[in-house]
Amino acid sequence: MNLKKVKFLIFMLVASCNLYGQKIDKKCTEIYANYLEKDSLLKVTSDLNDSLVKVNMDLQITLNKLQGQFDAIERDSKLIKIGNQKWDTDNLKVKTLNDGTPIYFADTRQKWDSLFLIGEPAYCFHKNDSTGSYGYLYNYYAIDLGILAPAGMRIPTKEDVDELLNYLESETTKSAMLLKSKDSNNLLLPSWKTIGVDKYGLNIKPCGFRLDDSKEWYFTNKVYYWCKSLESNTIEMMVITEINDVPFILEKSIIEKNSNYGLYVRCIK
Repeated sequence: MNLKKVKFLIFMLVASCNLYGQKIDKKCTEIYANYLEKDSLLKVTSDLNDSLVKVNMDLQITLNKLQGQFDAIERDSKLIKIGNQKWDTDNLKVKTLNDGTPIYFADTRQKWDSLFLIGEPAYCFHKNDSTGSYGYLYNYYAIDLGILAPAGMRIPTKEDVDELLNYLESETTKSAMLLKSKDSNNLLLPSWKTIGVDKYGLNIKPCGFRLDDSKEWYFTNKVYYWCKSLESNTIEMMVITEINDVPFILEKSIIEKNSNYGLYVRCIK
């Protein structure tokens, strides 16, 4: 092979290597550009998802507020006047605070205790009421926040309950009979052994409460409601029982450290 051919082959080899190198560089550039584009899209998608989540949360809170307003209108039409007071005809059944914030649903004892320990509002159904048809049981913190009652309503105070009891006692010494449900024959519902008069249509049933000890549940014979004391700023209980015919406020004030009960709420306007 002469020198010219050798030089030509060397030239062609170098040219081919350069061309191949250019192709590799171009391919790498394309891959890198594609990566940047996908990375940018991922970031945009992630930001968009975060925004959508926030929008959905804000929308849900707004919807909760609107639903609360509609419920308030319906509830207002069902209020019962007793003396100078207006009481709700049903035990409270709300899953959000009146600012739209959801309340934790504690469907197990573990969740109920855990939420209490960290100071979170919670609600549950009574063991004998799988759908919550009697009303929801709320923990101490749901009451203590002061924003559980729906718009236009409030948790009754000890003073409210005293006024109610005094008014009932002015009508009869068996004042609890005026509040107790008339229904005592339906085996599917909690019923008083002695048929109540239910003069005002409050339809109060002996659906018990949730205990804070190993027994956990109490059912029939009595019902416990949350109420508050304005003077001492403590949470207390209004009790209606089968044992006597006079409703009363439980003497023992309920304080944060020992109040892992679940009680019903009957709101007042």
